[in-house]
Amino acid sequence: MQATPGDIEFKTFTIGSLNLNDPNQAKKLEFNVYYDILNPLVAADIEILDENDAMGTYNLKGDEDVNISFTVPGGEIISLKMVPFKNVNVNDNTLDNKGAMKHKTYTMKMVSPELNKNRNIHITNDFGGQVPTHTMVQKAMKEISDKTIDTPDQTKPQKQYAHYETVFHFLEKIREHHVSQQYKSSAYVLYPTYDSGTEKYIFCTFEYLMSQESKFTFKQDNTVGSRTTTDSDQMTNLIWCEIPSTFNSATLAGSASNKNNYNLQTGVQQGKDNQQSNMTTLGNKSQWDNQTNTADSVPKLKKPPTGTTGKVGVVDPGNERQKTGIADAVADRKRFLAYLSQNTIKFEIHGNPAIKIGDIVTLNLPKKADAGQDDGEKQINDKVLIVKIRHRILPEGNKPRYTMIIEAVKGAYK
Repeated sequence: MQATPGDIEFKTFTIGSLNLNDPNQAKKLEFNVYYDILNPLVAADIEILDENDAMGTYNLKGDEDVNISFTVPGGEIISLKMVPFKNVNVNDNTLDNKGAMKHKTYTMKMVSPELNKNRNIHITNDFGGQVPTHTMVQKAMKEISDKTIDTPDQTKPQKQYAHYETVFHFLEKIREHHVSQQYKSSAYVLYPTYDSGTEKYIFCTFEYLMSQESKFTFKQDNTVGSRTTTDSDQMTNLIWCEIPSTFNSATLAGSASNKNNYNLQTGVQQGKDNQQSNMTTLGNKSQWDNQTNTADSVPKLKKPPTGTTGKVGVVDPGNERQKTGIADAVADRKRFLAYLSQNTIKFEIHGNPAIKIGDIVTLNLPKKADAGQDDGEKQINDKVLIVKIRHRILPEGNKPRYTMIIEAVKGAYK
């Protein structure tokens, strides 16, 4: 069945014994689910209208299992297993001199179960000596998660240790030590996603994601909504868009670095410029050559030192012997992240679970001018990478009820 734009179907919504699909127990008001490519945890919140003291009847106290699944008719299913995080803002409206104390509302905040497991579990592991760091990520995450971890963009082997630390602390510690076998920036992310209703993780570089094909094309048409349109028109039309930033010259000016490492084994101080290199982005980054060329022209020893500890790094002799390229990757990553922080766009579309963080979509925005609108916006159009999604579901009766607020990046201009 073809979905009507904005429709949503809840398959499951339980918090312990409380079934929020049963309005006789309690009623769902606004519900949000948040995905962020820089955060390995999914967050959600639900505002509940409680007319029968479900909070007391079902003894909601924070140790319940949360199971949520929803879809659009004929579309992909999002299934979430979560845990309560906080229950906040319990309100009977008496503060506003309203209501007769016959109901209350409150907001239940929820999060992926890995958050609490991470607080309880500490790991100690040498990961078998020289192994690829993507394997370390998989093994560490298995301590707190039963989800599959896909690693389509694999890393080079090296030696790392976990010294009785939480999983996320260890992953943060080795974040700048990853060296991609294929992509020069080695800018890796571990993010949550789903496939056919099953939650999973993906560990890869931004460059790998930017090498994908576009999944959907979206346009912006200011006449949609004031004329007869098809469902397809509505599903591919932006409800609104804004562009928070088109450039950030400070990150470009600060993108030069001198790989500066001291080798404990040889006693040699090493240095290397992160000169311009081929990195995958979604468009043309040559417009920023003036800024990066100026930064690169600074004499090497006067550039900010960038090493495996963020300043002057100490190279483990075992790693250096194998020429892992950690310090090179740290320097190159700085340039790529400067590109990534340039232009961003934020927009809202009708809900479609087939669109996920890590996807590439194509934007076709008219030029915001009196003339030449068909030429389109010259800087932000074409392919963008989705990095944040807020699934926003309003109470029944709202049109559209289900939308998605999306943030995306390009790392370049059109």
